[in-house]
Amino acid sequence: MLALAKKVVWPKIGCFRLRNFSLGLLLLAGIAIAKPVNSADVASLDEAIRQLAERISAIPNLKGPIRLEVRQDAAFDEAEGPSWQTTLRRELDRHKLSITEESAAPLLRVGATETPTQIVLAADLLFADREEFRVVALKRAALQPEILSASPVRIEKQLLFESAERILDAASTTKTEAADLIVLIYRNSDLNVLHLDRTGTLKQSVSLSAAGAGPARDPRAELVPTENDDQLQLPGKLCEFNWSTPAEVNCHTAKTIWRALPTLSSPCDSTSWKPEADGNDWTAGDVLRVLPEEASRQGRVGLLSDFPGPILSINRAHDDHSALVVVRNLRTGNYEVYKITLACGN
Repeated sequence: MLALAKKVVWPKIGCFRLRNFSLGLLLLAGIAIAKPVNSADVASLDEAIRQLAERISAIPNLKGPIRLEVRQDAAFDEAEGPSWQTTLRRELDRHKLSITEESAAPLLRVGATETPTQIVLAADLLFADREEFRVVALKRAALQPEILSASPVRIEKQLLFESAERILDAASTTKTEAADLIVLIYRNSDLNVLHLDRTGTLKQSVSLSAAGAGPARDPRAELVPTENDDQLQLPGKLCEFNWSTPAEVNCHTAKTIWRALPTLSSPCDSTSWKPEADGNDWTAGDVLRVLPEEASRQGRVGLLSDFPGPILSINRAHDDHSALVVVRNLRTGNYEVYKITLACGN
């Protein structure tokens, strides 16, 4: 089940926290999203709601009234939200399941979650010391275009470079349109910066050890490409260098300002997204979470992409739709640089 859960497009963070949802309903929705529910016979949202109410009412020994909690997370507009909840209440009442606020009544929790291809309605009923689960799904294409939010956003992932040597960070060049790659290598206790073309072929390298850019015992360093000189941020120190005169490396004491996570813009609409990862467990694979920023959360879901090891750094790429992700592959032992890009469509 954990393997499936990594592939789930989880609900948006702004609506509700996952821990508030019952574990049973969460896992059930996870199965539905990781393996699409058969939705061929569901022609509309109203039909999906009617089917869900019918399946709930068919639970053995269930009698009304019931308590109802609705956790909406499908990417409907604000006007559509109250509409489908009203339809749900009407259909439950038609099946003799009236709604009450009495705490002793059975608790029915219903959630709506959008995947790139489906709208999944999942119900979790706490009843007579047991839980009952029901799911209905319909294809996104069955909804009118005005009901859905902007085109769905997905993550595309591309492996750019890998090395047996330790990679601390990666960045894109800023001075050319070729989107060359800069990689920071920790080699024999020295720091070396590699300039690679888009095929991963080495074009140039710079050693920073002669300039006193010695790393700490557990080094942390970040590349900061600029329009003039490239920079390397170290704890309490900033080093400047350029590829025209690579031997001229200037390091000086400076306040440490670690960079913020990049902001990615969606090519589908005007929304903005933030990538993040834990990277704290060096013994397990990691999951990159790309979440809509506060102003973009309405009607949006977070995106997940799993990696074969801990994520060590995240930096902006050459364009504002992409980011560079450094990972240590636990299967091979190599360090890898990936480019992740926001793309449109299913």
